[in-house]
Amino acid sequence: MSNPDARARALGSIDDSALSFATDFKNTWNDVTHYTLNIRWSTGRYTESFTGKDDKGAKFDEEYEGICAKLN
Repeated sequence: MSNPDARARALGSIDDSALSFATDFKNTWNDVTHYTLNIRWSTGRYTESFTGKDDKGAKFDEEYEGICAKLN
């Protein structure tokens, strides 16, 4: 973040089956971006998404998915 005093608000959960995380943060266009991340332990699959407005005020909605790398 450009402002070191700014703090993102984060909410999430983790259990034996999954990790879920969501936060809103101020983006470089002085608007709010909503971010979510979900990981399913049994399959190793993840989804993450970003929604908000760009520098011209147009809405954007990006979603990514894939398989997590195993590190053990």
